[in-house]
Amino acid sequence: MGKLTLWRKFANGFILCIAIISIAVFIANTDFIALKNQLKQVGFKFTYILLLTFTAYFLGTLGWWLCLGQDRKNISLFRLFAFRQIGETLALYNPTSIIAGDLLKVQLLKPYQINQETALKSVTSSRITATLSQISLFTIAMIWLLSNTIRKTVSQELTWIITCTIVVLLLLKTALFIALYRPTGPSPIQDKSSLWRHTKTTLNITFYNCKVFFQHDKKNFWYSYLFFAFHWIVGSMELYLLLLFMGYSIQPMDSLVLDMSIIVIKSIGAAIPGQIGIEEFANKITLDMIGIKSATIWISISILRRFRQVIWSLIGVLLSVFFKVYPSQLKPEQLQTSPTSSY
Repeated sequence: MGKLTLWRKFANGFILCIAIISIAVFIANTDFIALKNQLKQVGFKFTYILLLTFTAYFLGTLGWWLCLGQDRKNISLFRLFAFRQIGETLALYNPTSIIAGDLLKVQLLKPYQINQETALKSVTSSRITATLSQISLFTIAMIWLLSNTIRKTVSQELTWIITCTIVVLLLLKTALFIALYRPTGPSPIQDKSSLWRHTKTTLNITFYNCKVFFQHDKKNFWYSYLFFAFHWIVGSMELYLLLLFMGYSIQPMDSLVLDMSIIVIKSIGAAIPGQIGIEEFANKITLDMIGIKSATIWISISILRRFRQVIWSLIGVLLSVFFKVYPSQLKPEQLQTSPTSSY
């Protein structure tokens, strides 16, 4: 286990170094006067970005809320939104990423007569519905990109890469849904004897919880899937607006291609707190994909997206402090019935 941990640290460090070196090269060739002017172009319009991301986060909250089944009546959407923001903030900066964030969400639900098993199932199921909807949108985005590359003069290698990506995504999506329809069987047992077994059993438990949810409450499963699809679509419009504010008009589908690709690249460095360097590198690569090769635009986009991220992280921290200072706010006003499991 020690060797695996050392190897993971080395791999993350190597990825981070490559990203930082690449960023340093582009920054060295940046026109900072043009950069300043472009940031000024956005100005007060940045509030539109905050409203847009709030809408996306709220849609994600609805996706999670539906996974709570009958127990969702025990908690308001406002509190669930706050808990989601607190958990996502921790996930962003904690080396264990979404694991730490999701476990915190489970703990925050305890005062609402939502037992740990139901809370854990809701969190893990929402991750799966979010991932499945993301795979669908990424597939659509790649098909769109392929149709554009066919109309344009691009390398045959890029066309083949996009085609292979589409095939892999379709096969993955098909395999996941076949697995969801199969009988649940006994619940997997957590094995912490090694990093590999711990990771494997954690994923098995996550998918098992989603299978239980899917097979017992298909209606809410598909509603959750739909809300998470809206979550990704609305979130992708951030890039569309930022580029529009800077004088670059792209199609909404282009922004979906950008956002889905950035998320996939960022996942490679998920263990790096805040994906520092990785996200900026992802912004650069994806902007190149749609023909925007200006280093100034890339850095402007990266700065503004980081600024938005910092604002929402601060909101997450403030919410965390609020509920810690005023623990009574964690408790529901009045619950008339005892909790029952949703699944």
